[in-house]
Amino acid sequence: MAVLVILAIVVLPLFHEAGGGLLPEEFIRRHQLGFWTVFGLISLLAIVLYWLERLERRRARTEHPPPGDDPLDRAVGQLSRTVDEYWRREAARRGIGDHDRHLPLRWSVRAPEGTPEPLSHTGTLTEAIVATYLASTGRMVILGEPGSGKSALAMMLTRGLVRAEDTEAPVPVLLSVSGWDPAEEELDTWVAGRIADDHSYLRSTDVYGRGAPAGLLAQRKVIPVLDGLDELPRGLRSLAIRRIGGSSFDAFVLTCRSADYADASRSGGALVRNATEVRLEPLRPDDVTLALFRDYEAGQRSRWGPVLERLHSGTDTALTAAFSTPLIVSIARDIYQDPRNDPKELLDRRRFPTSEAIRAHVLRSLVPTVFPVDLSREALREPDAWDGHHAERWLRYLARSLEERQIGDIRWWELPLLARRTERILAAAVGALIAGVPVGLGFGALTKPMWGLVAGLVAAALLGACSAGTLPPPSELHFGLRKSWAPGLSGTLTAAGGGVVGWALEGSTSFGAVVALGLGMPIGIGYGLAQPDATVRPTSPRRLLRQDQQVAIVFGLLYAVTTGIVAGISIGPLFAVAFGVGCGLAGGLLYGPIWLLAFQTQNVGVIAWVHYVLIRVLLVPRGHLPRRTMAFLEAAHQRGVLRQVGTIYQFRHADLQASIAAGGVNGSAPG
Repeated sequence: MAVLVILAIVVLPLFHEAGGGLLPEEFIRRHQLGFWTVFGLISLLAIVLYWLERLERRRARTEHPPPGDDPLDRAVGQLSRTVDEYWRREAARRGIGDHDRHLPLRWSVRAPEGTPEPLSHTGTLTEAIVATYLASTGRMVILGEPGSGKSALAMMLTRGLVRAEDTEAPVPVLLSVSGWDPAEEELDTWVAGRIADDHSYLRSTDVYGRGAPAGLLAQRKVIPVLDGLDELPRGLRSLAIRRIGGSSFDAFVLTCRSADYADASRSGGALVRNATEVRLEPLRPDDVTLALFRDYEAGQRSRWGPVLERLHSGTDTALTAAFSTPLIVSIARDIYQDPRNDPKELLDRRRFPTSEAIRAHVLRSLVPTVFPVDLSREALREPDAWDGHHAERWLRYLARSLEERQIGDIRWWELPLLARRTERILAAAVGALIAGVPVGLGFGALTKPMWGLVAGLVAAALLGACSAGTLPPPSELHFGLRKSWAPGLSGTLTAAGGGVVGWALEGSTSFGAVVALGLGMPIGIGYGLAQPDATVRPTSPRRLLRQDQQVAIVFGLLYAVTTGIVAGISIGPLFAVAFGVGCGLAGGLLYGPIWLLAFQTQNVGVIAWVHYVLIRVLLVPRGHLPRRTMAFLEAAHQRGVLRQVGTIYQFRHADLQASIAAGGVNGSAPG
């Protein structure tokens, strides 16, 4: 409410006509419409601030613990709850849920030299792997063949550790290693950045203090669960192992394919020291039966009879080898739950003479099963319906593009990398246009049209070049009151700058005051109210997209309205509309030169949302991406083709991605 008091003290003298108030009566009469518009804007801002304060207090009562608590303790508790909530939902989507007694996973354990061998454990798989970890040194390496269940086991370990009743225990955070470049970034820095990205509420200094993600690492409050070392380029794996082993983490978990881990250890002489090795073993026929029958009814189970009989006989080595990994078993379950598909086709040795042929067929069949090609026109009108032929083409383009560029993650704000050269040209053109027009108009109004043209061209060249060379991450701001004087200070300083500009426009301190209050104060307070979103919820790709859009809209409207009003008072309505629209687009869709002054050059240029729109403009007409790109990625995730890890999507498995990229998607469902 202090901001409201400041506004009242500043605004009231403006209407004091007796005694020669700050604004002369003649000035008020000459700019009557604009003057009252400014007053209305300030009044509206006061109302917005009041309601923001009420909402902030209400949210603080419901979400935040008492202020006496240690900020890092709050961060640990909230991170633990959020990790548990997120992976509970994601495990259910991947068919794991809370029924891990039915999961076909077996493993052997090798303890480091000089430590006792671990005891065998009964109970669920989660309980067993948690007990194994707690009996270890805190360092664990999970190894296995492709599709053997390393990621599933890492997920179960994460869920088991975070659900423990020990509030002092560190929080496990499951991260995909594919997005890490060990040649450019230390593990500690990367982990802190990923935690901040996936749990953006931890950036709230009011609630969790400054640098909470880094503070959690420094206080040993986090256990990184690093999934998929084999997804890094081969030349980086040895370096990654050295970085992991030499990091500040006393406790961590690493997963990797057995052969790739051995190769990286041999070629680089690197090995994770003092770590317990968990090696996943091939499935047995009984494991396969248990997994396949988990959700099947009696009628569906009977269709598997011939396949399981052959499997238990031990005479079909191709079938036994193919069904030795949980990946193939789980995908086969999904495919043959469809009554149109018959698993007996897997016994045809003319079509599938080897285990590799069986595996390839199962992998190829997933997409046409979950995205059918024979939907009726009426069915395709449903919002969650997707044409199978189109889905196949989109997924194949994504899989191939990611392979060619050695990218493992699908981040919507990095989709421009799929057609970077052309998208750069478009981004440069958009950035130049958005920056050049308002700068040219503004300088032309302040000085002469010729100088306005020069300034506009310079701004267009600078922001166009920056837009072509950067891919800024999405904004994670929201607007709310803060427990500091930042909004008031920001508003006051910007108002002072606006007053100088207003004085330069007409050589009048009176008009400078109007510019200060009508433009400088609202924009300054807007920046002061922008802060990391402290709403406690797991971050998702769609949430990041909406947040980037919302920040752009808020700042765009703020710039458009304020600059339009001031331009209308000083010049005229037509110029006000043009200048206001131009400034609104620049303020909402550009990261401007202020980022250069802050040495954040990687952010200068058009925002992430603009890059996302441009790449869709390029790729949708070519049939490479769907018009509703985010909705399709969500559908592919829900149907088991993609998996989600925090704010990114990945293909469910590297082998599935390779199969789709090779064009190995059947034109119709199996059968």
